Amino acid sequence: DELGFVHPSQFEQLNKGINEFSANFSIQLDENVFWFKDHKLAISVLALRPLYEAAKEAFMEARRTYDVAINLKGKFHEAAKCISLEPENNSTTDSDVHLLEGKMMRHSKALLLLSCDFATAWNSRKQILLGRQNFSLIIEEFNLSALVLSYSPKSEQAWNHRRWLVKLVGERFQNLQDMLQKESELVERICEKSKMNYRAWCYRGWLVPYKKKEQCSSYSKAYCNASFSWVLPMFDSIYMEIAFGSKSVHLFAKVLNELDHTRKWAELHVADNSCFHYRRILLLRLMMEDKVHQKKCSVDGAYGNSDFHSTWKAELDWNMMLINLYSGRENVQVWFLWWSQALWVHRRFLTCQWITHCGNQSNKVHAFLKDELQLVHACLNISDSGFGDHRAQGAHAASYFLYIFKSVPRSEQADLQEKLGKLPDLSVLLNEVWPERSELWKDLLLSKFIAADV
Repeated sequence: DELGFVHPSQFEQLNKGINEFSANFSIQLDENVFWFKDHKLAISVLALRPLYEAAKEAFMEARRTYDVAINLKGKFHEAAKCISLEPENNSTTDSDVHLLEGKMMRHSKALLLLSCDFATAWNSRKQILLGRQNFSLIIEEFNLSALVLSYSPKSEQAWNHRRWLVKLVGERFQNLQDMLQKESELVERICEKSKMNYRAWCYRGWLVPYKKKEQCSSYSKAYCNASFSWVLPMFDSIYMEIAFGSKSVHLFAKVLNELDHTRKWAELHVADNSCFHYRRILLLRLMMEDKVHQKKCSVDGAYGNSDFHSTWKAELDWNMMLINLYSGRENVQVWFLWWSQALWVHRRFLTCQWITHCGNQSNKVHAFLKDELQLVHACLNISDSGFGDHRAQGAHAASYFLYIFKSVPRSEQADLQEKLGKLPDLSVLLNEVWPERSELWKDLLLSKFIAADV
């Protein structure tokens, strides 16, 4: 259930205490190349190239033999329409093909364990699985994918293969609900070990529409009512490949449930931008559908539901709580600049989209910007704790303010310029924290959008 590639110098330590176990193991392994214990397999990195070349050659040969057998089988069936053939001849042909399929599955598995992005091997396995109605084989395929992800958690091919398997189970066996819970747990386990795993979070989002109404938490059910009788597409068509039709009335609750369920995980991993990016996709789709819903209500003369605004406001308040709680400490590894600002990047998205969504309601925009300026002012006046947190938090807050200024309508910029004078000198603060970007701060502060006297 787990695979890894290690340096030969590590085998001596791994092999300690393994002799007793090896005596009961039916396959004798070269202790300088392989290590196996407790369902864990380690392979020496020095052996990867010859193993890969041998596995690839064996797989390609098995595939060529299999293709020839399939062609002969097709010709055999064509001939059967013209002449009378004995039933055992047909069964013999099927038996040969079945043996070749098993051989190709074994060789493709070995190849994928050594090279997880070998698309031809994945596609060959799909071709064989489509011809069989065996649920146990699909479970084994899920296990293989999980094994590949144990050493390559960001493998695009492995995640795509897993999507294909979920669709296959849904179409043939209709037994998805227990599996979906395990899939969500798998994503969380992988993301614990593999930070910033964008592919894993995209896969989890792709699973959301498959969940039943009963799997929604009480939190999300409170937001689901008859007003939301419209379809909420989770992702672009590249990920959404099934139609839900009129049964999508509860999909809004499913998305809210997913936002609620991942909140605790995000609180414990505030520097994981992929998780926050996943939340942004969910929120953006909610906003798009809210616009459609509000337009439909205005045409029908109905009253528009405000649950979307409550959800967005809750996300803003939660983000502010995390910013105040961590106070710049998500910036521990300052050399990973893009990773260190996950909370502030998330707030930029929330702010920009909120201003765009409420663009025609100047009173809401004005009240919102007033609250944001209070947040910036509070972050710029954090006392020095001796760890440099106040400087990091002040730099994030100043950059955030500049971003807001670029995003607000021109009608609000004059008011922001007046309030800007009440804040500490942004140019001095930014140059203290990131002096190597002094020219960038100068260009931003003296751009045509900000008055020269600032």
